[in-house]
Amino acid sequence: MWRRDSVQRLLDHAQPRRAGEALRVLDCCAGTGDLALALVHEAQRQKLSPPPQVVAGDFTARMMTLAKPKFEAAGSGAETSSEVSAAHPAEPA
Repeated sequence: MWRRDSVQRLLDHAQPRRAGEALRVLDCCAGTGDLALALVHEAQRQKLSPPPQVVAGDFTARMMTLAKPKFEAAGSGAETSSEVSAAHPAEPA
């Protein structure tokens, strides 16, 4: 419930830098990406145009590894990069 409320508040109050541009959102310490994905799904449900650009990152490579399949399954508007996971190559998987 808190996740849905947070996403709705963000969409209600956040503004893109310029009219007509996509809202840009950075989810720092995103864990496995659930909040970022909730934002993507709510934007799709509301048919926001242009859809927000959402980036999720976490300092723990394992979290990004767990997030990757979720982002891939989400389809449009959700991406992940192996470069994010490579930020701490010495971290054990």
